[in-house]
Amino acid sequence: MNYKTNYSLKNLIDNWWRDHFTTPPQLTIEVDNAEACKELASAGLGYTILPGLTSNNQDDLYCVPLISDTIKLKRNV
Repeated sequence: MNYKTNYSLKNLIDNWWRDHFTTPPQLTIEVDNAEACKELASAGLGYTILPGLTSNNQDDLYCVPLISDTIKLKRNV
């Protein structure tokens, strides 16, 4: 699932994906915001990549930090 976000976060996620996978993600659902995306993932309708603040303290989500070259991926805000 995908959601509309700012350019810097989208670019960070897209670059991470290209560095780790040879095929593009299969995006079948696109929503307006991360919260809606999180709710759909919580309902078992797919996976998404969310900022850490969006997914913290969410017992019904399986959360894994993105790692690039052994460094936890973070964006500058």
